[in-house]
Amino acid sequence: MVSSYASTRSFFIKDASSLANGQRQKSVAQAHGALQKRLSNSERWSKEKTTRDRWKKMDPVLVQKKVE
Repeated sequence: MVSSYASTRSFFIKDASSLANGQRQKSVAQAHGALQKRLSNSERWSKEKTTRDRWKKMDPVLVQKKVE
């Protein structure tokens, strides 16, 4: 009886640690994805060389308000 208790206990402990490990990997993956997204955004922003290109992409109504 004691041995079955010990094996059950170790199973639950292993299960809990693997669950925590899975959560950690998931959060690391999410952080990595967010970083990649941010990098690609800044890359795209730097590709538009001039400010004029950026203004062209903006909403014309907002640009009009800024100019006035």
